[in-house]
Amino acid sequence: MPVAAINDKDILKVGIVIDGPWKNNFQYMSLIKSEIMALTRDEFDVRFPEDQQIEGNWDIGRINNGVTKLLASSDVDLILTLGVIANHVIFQSAN
Repeated sequence: MPVAAINDKDILKVGIVIDGPWKNNFQYMSLIKSEIMALTRDEFDVRFPEDQQIEGNWDIGRINNGVTKLLASSDVDLILTLGVIANHVIFQSAN
């Protein structure tokens, strides 16, 4: 359950798992973050904690560990997975 922020908006903390390094990760993530913030700005104070952003280095075990970490974290309200492997792992964890 999000905690109320000073501005009376609920804080929404987003964890992210990315398959691995890619030259456009920074630009892509910046765009996604700004779109999420624009769409939710009237309702939520969205935050992307640095310690909840995981790059899997194209390793399914590392990606799985990252997803498991975020699912178990009480500091994450929403998990965003980017990449075929991370999406497969999060889908499998739901079943």
